Amino acid sequence: MGQTDSRRERGVAQHRDDCHVEHAPDSPATTDDAPRLIGAASRQKGNVYARLRRWWPDAHLGGWVTTTLILVAALTLFCFNNDFQLGLHFDELSKMAAIVQGQSYYRHPLFMTEMTRFAARLLGVADLQGTVEVGRTLSAVVAAIAVAALFRLMLRRSGELTAIVVTLAAMTTPLLAVHAHYLKEDVWLLCFCALTVLCFRRLADQPTPSRAVLLGLCISLAISSKAIVVFLIPAVALATLLQDATIRRRLLIPVTLASAVAVAVVPLINLRMLFDYQRAWAELSAEIYHGAAGGNWDKVAFPAGRHLTHSLW
Repeated sequence: MGQTDSRRERGVAQHRDDCHVEHAPDSPATTDDAPRLIGAASRQKGNVYARLRRWWPDAHLGGWVTTTLILVAALTLFCFNNDFQLGLHFDELSKMAAIVQGQSYYRHPLFMTEMTRFAARLLGVADLQGTVEVGRTLSAVVAAIAVAALFRLMLRRSGELTAIVVTLAAMTTPLLAVHAHYLKEDVWLLCFCALTVLCFRRLADQPTPSRAVLLGLCISLAISSKAIVVFLIPAVALATLLQDATIRRRLLIPVTLASAVAVAVVPLINLRMLFDYQRAWAELSAEIYHGAAGGNWDKVAFPAGRHLTHSLW
């Protein structure tokens, strides 16, 4: 009987040695198991961080949680009450005529209108009011992404609290919050410009072909949102030349690749314009002139502080 009990005890001990305590929930943990449990948890946490840093060098879990919360808050704000009647802003009427009724609208590149057309067809929406609400929702999404990108950019230069305060201020500024409720190109432009800056910083951290392609795609989407932003290509080239010599040398080839990707992708997105190039060029060049030297300036020098007393209330 004693030998049987001894063999049983040895078997139990061997079983405990072969099995990890953390995988046996019925076995109570002891003080001897604590170092092993802490070590396993630390290794698992380290593996998660390693995977995150592989995609984003400055990644930390708290920052990504905050980024997600800011994205959700911005999307909630921008989607609130965006189902108002079509026609409150005259720009939406011409865009709806192009998307739903097939009329030409080439005053801006086609990324926003093409995405709205695709989403409306995917959802089975065919009427003007429903289509404009689909487009406004897409504007809200890209505006929320822009806010999240601004937060990630701020995190690179400041603490998390400062980044949150500045991002929330930007998110609630009427210039952004109001535009995000309309089917207008401006928030699309902001989104892809912010992502372009973010992708450029990532490329400078670790130049890889995939990051160069991603930068090129962001540049092409920015240009395909509003043509006046074609200056982004020389701006990125200039930013490369202004880096330290070591960074500049390793960025030359990736930035050239990114520029080539942008030049190749922009015509693909705006393919419809190529088949009607004479009308497209006439409308597009008129809009570029309007934006650069036309009626966008009221020629009034506002006094300091006017924004605080007029725009925010």
